[in-house]
Amino acid sequence: MRARLDRMIRVLGLAFCVAMFAAVAAPVQADALRDLCLSQGHPEFAFGDARLPESARPLFGCAARTGARGDADEQFIEGLADSAPDNFSRAGALVRLGWKWIGQRQPGSAINRFNLAWRFAPDDGDVYHGIAVTMSELGQPTEVIDYWFAQAVSKTQGRPGRFADYGRYMVANRRHEEARPVLIRALELEPGNAWAMMYLADVHFWLEERKQGCAMILRILESSPPQGFPKVEFDKLMDHWRNRAAVASCPMQ
Repeated sequence: MRARLDRMIRVLGLAFCVAMFAAVAAPVQADALRDLCLSQGHPEFAFGDARLPESARPLFGCAARTGARGDADEQFIEGLADSAPDNFSRAGALVRLGWKWIGQRQPGSAINRFNLAWRFAPDDGDVYHGIAVTMSELGQPTEVIDYWFAQAVSKTQGRPGRFADYGRYMVANRRHEEARPVLIRALELEPGNAWAMMYLADVHFWLEERKQGCAMILRILESSPPQGFPKVEFDKLMDHWRNRAAVASCPMQ
């Protein structure tokens, strides 16, 4: 009887220790993430204006992620364990999910996925690229969007498309001189990026650089449709650039 009682005490003691460890571990992890965010030195304005709810702030606003929302995040990440067992693959999976939500016009869900990806890849430019586009979708001020795009292109890791998107954003805001080096870099990294070619052609013509603009049109007309983009729509774009070449009296050879 005494032996049985001793075993029960040991089991209960072990269960208590496990419970205590779990209770302590979550806040420690949350504090570590907050400290990581703070150590990166992001300015206060980068986390969005007063219209932006706390749950939609980049990097969770450098706040510890606890409570029900934190638990939900942990459960979601645990669900990725089989298909994405390491930090690199987990970050990639979360970034892809973020873009999926962007495509479905659900920026609130998108920012959560990009923020979670940051946990596993804080030096990946693709994470900050996603945050920048999400901030644009959420109607945040230019300085917020610009800050995260600048973070995206400052990282050595990440896909070339982040440069083309940043260039597109600057062209849309008539910041053509700033956009030029970013788009040139986009094409250095990805020579066949048709979007970067089109944005850069716009830049050249806006800055009255006809020779460079015409040369870029020739590259555009030799390019292929971006992956997933309908060829019929791409052919319409080609007609637009042929017309633009004619208006600019571009030599077509």
